[in-house]
Amino acid sequence: MREILIKNLASFLLYPIILVQVLACTQKKLDTDLHIVLRENPRSLDPILSADAVATEAMGSVYETLLQYHYFKRPYTVVPLLAEKMPEYSKDGLTVTVQIKKNIHFQDDPCFPNGKGRELVAQDFIYGFNRLLDPKNMSEGAWIFENKVSSFLAPTPYTLVFKLKKKYPQLNNVLTMVYTAPMAHEAIEKYGLEIINHPVGTGAFIVKDTTITSTTG
Repeated sequence: MREILIKNLASFLLYPIILVQVLACTQKKLDTDLHIVLRENPRSLDPILSADAVATEAMGSVYETLLQYHYFKRPYTVVPLLAEKMPEYSKDGLTVTVQIKKNIHFQDDPCFPNGKGRELVAQDFIYGFNRLLDPKNMSEGAWIFENKVSSFLAPTPYTLVFKLKKKYPQLNNVLTMVYTAPMAHEAIEKYGLEIINHPVGTGAFIVKDTTITSTTG
């Protein structure tokens, strides 16, 4: 288990994030702390409110996306993350199909039965996309799909399909953005607006503590 500790220290100019990695070694646990200093406190840990770079940096360890950048390649190259392979485009470019990796689980959290994170499925992406596009949530990232995507489909639990209104050559790059991270409906139903302080993703780190007070979204 890995934990992130986020504190809002009003009397300081820099805001620390402590990443705690707990590894099981036979009968013992080894604790390793990684301290990262941010230039300011993230406004929210909700993916749909991740317009600022600080929030994106903080959430990148908690949430995952279909695709990611391979930062050791130049020029930067997009590669699969939660996707099994790169998206497949129809001949007309208007249907995009993504196969999702199996056996990926959300982090253990009280929002799930018995506190055990369930398996990620295609509908979790669709739930997150629809939440992103819902005007009442005042998302900062709805523009990535508005007037570009007509529908999202999940023909199987591990297949996600985008039906586009027009060709969208930037889509692969967009799918690296934390706006597009899958969301567990159980987390939203349990935490509501407090999701800004209690993110539940599929990433390697969990949030141990935070004192973000924004109520937007």
